[in-house]
Amino acid sequence: MAFADHHNAQLFDVDGKQIRPRLIAAFTEKTQQHRFEVAQRFGDDAIFPDFPHLVYVGPHNETRYARVLKTVAYIVVDEDEAGEPVVEKWAVHSGHQYN
Repeated sequence: MAFADHHNAQLFDVDGKQIRPRLIAAFTEKTQQHRFEVAQRFGDDAIFPDFPHLVYVGPHNETRYARVLKTVAYIVVDEDEAGEPVVEKWAVHSGHQYN
């Protein structure tokens, strides 16, 4: 299981500036039955604009760029020599949207 190290009440600093991504969902990957949390990207990060989400994948707040849909998630796992994303397709079930 991989969960974010924050919750949505901790998104902003004392000056009201957003410092963490908003958590929007969680899902279970179908093959290995691992649970992951999903956040909406924010800020000026222009790398891989076709992947609007972050998926928390590791125990130390490690994330991957992603595009998460209802039954499938496209996860950027690497970058090739040309700077293009290397993508894995994960089957998704037990998705849950956060309010």
